[in-house]
Amino acid sequence: MKIKIAISIIAATALLSCGRESVDESANVAPMSEIAYEALKLPDGEVDEYVAESAAPYPTEYQAMMKVTGCNSASEWIRTDAVKVFAPAVDSLGVRTKDVAMELGAILGNAERLGLDIGMKGYATAVWGKPQSILMCNSVMLIALNHYLGAEYEGYSSMPTYRRTTKTPEMLPYDMAEALVATRYPYKETEEAKVINRLVYEGILTEAKMQLVADADKTGALGYSEEELKWLEENESEIWRQMVGTKMIFDGSESVAGRLVDPSPATLLISNSTPGRAGRYIGYKIVKAYLDSHPDAGLSGLLNGELYTESNPLSKAGYTPK
Repeated sequence: MKIKIAISIIAATALLSCGRESVDESANVAPMSEIAYEALKLPDGEVDEYVAESAAPYPTEYQAMMKVTGCNSASEWIRTDAVKVFAPAVDSLGVRTKDVAMELGAILGNAERLGLDIGMKGYATAVWGKPQSILMCNSVMLIALNHYLGAEYEGYSSMPTYRRTTKTPEMLPYDMAEALVATRYPYKETEEAKVINRLVYEGILTEAKMQLVADADKTGALGYSEEELKWLEENESEIWRQMVGTKMIFDGSESVAGRLVDPSPATLLISNSTPGRAGRYIGYKIVKAYLDSHPDAGLSGLLNGELYTESNPLSKAGYTPK
């Protein structure tokens, strides 16, 4: 059975802290979130003209945003409840397009140096009421800044803790990087694919974030707190023992793969106390083992199918949990 990948885009920034040089160039990002905030202050009759003038340098990005939001005019978008609530919050909490542009510029620069082709036609910040934080439309990446207002933001109070902890400005670079990479290098499905293949692909996505985001750390790349990561590291051997002992890693069911790698409060296939997405953590450790034994392996090759499309990637990775 094929294992389908559902990319949950919430989406990330810059480069490796481990030896590679960071890039200071800024990407060209349409400041649609700031335009929305300023337009919100205007009388209804002035909104369309103001937005048309402000967004004139970014026609492709503006059209993509209108398509995603389903609005027929700027005034319709500006008067949505989402813009009324979130645009002032984005402004007051200091989430700025210029900061996104710097982070994104570093990601793109690092990707080019690593031989990855992940560029889009355009980029824009936005504000909307959709559950996704990052969406791709007509080769434009749209980044909703109202999804990165901090775990304590009152508007997130109804969300479960595991979701709130990833809605911080610090997570934005990692999310952008994952969105770009997963869009350009999606999971390659095969009839023979097993859960282990999906875990390794998820581990490669994590490694990509580690190599694209400036001063990246495992907590950010994996989306864990320090406590959750420590728990996984201390229980890695037991998690792997259960995965192998129950033969779940050789299961062909996409539902099993999803329960191991999709965001959740806990990885219940392992235990009630195992942090969510434990399968992605194990996948990352498998990839790291492979890179340790194959130092010449590049990120481009991994994303294009090296290792994760193997019938048994474990035979090449040499993974032995502590």
